[in-house]
Amino acid sequence: MNVAIAYILVAVVGSAVGQLLLKKGMSTVGALTIAIVAVVPGISGWDVTRLWLHLLSSAMITLIGVQLVIVLIRVLEELIQREMLTKQDMGV
Repeated sequence: MNVAIAYILVAVVGSAVGQLLLKKGMSTVGALTIAIVAVVPGISGWDVTRLWLHLLSSAMITLIGVQLVIVLIRVLEELIQREMLTKQDMGV
């Protein structure tokens, strides 16, 4: 019984950590972190050809984050519209 509880606890903690990391990585904070990591070596004299992957990944994470926010807004609008139509159909 104790082993099962330990497995469940590890799964729950792992899931929570994974979700937090995913949310942080998909936010603009994650993209800004990558951009700062790319800018600091750039200021210290690194060539842009060595930093292009950091800059590209920062731009991609930012665009993906914006896209996810837009999709979330559309889904929420659809849910609100469905709720209003359901209330109308039920006569509430």
